[in-house]
Amino acid sequence: LEGHFTHLPNGVDQYLALRAKQMAAPSISVTAQATATMNKPVPKLAGAELRNAEKEFGSIERKIAKQQADVAEIHAKMAAHDQNDYVGLGEYAAQISKCEGTIADLEMRWLELSDLLGH
Repeated sequence: LEGHFTHLPNGVDQYLALRAKQMAAPSISVTAQATATMNKPVPKLAGAELRNAEKEFGSIERKIAKQQADVAEIHAKMAAHDQNDYVGLGEYAAQISKCEGTIADLEMRWLELSDLLGH
């Protein structure tokens, strides 16, 4: 019941009795839903600050996607590159490392904004 496992030693009869009690008191679930709605996170910003944070949040999501696409592209270049050219592969690895560092920085800012916006 209520999405959880419960041991019912009396089997189906006990389940049916519990279910009948649950159906007789639907106001409990309505109250629980109202409480859950009231406990939604509220943005910590307002007005222009809120709008600017939302714009930056969206911008960061796009930048992260771009960096991830760049990493995938570099991986494809590495796969096509001469595997005996260690210097060239090292340069590709450095580019990937730089992109991943940028992604990590963007993700940290994204998390900060997510907290401020209540996401």
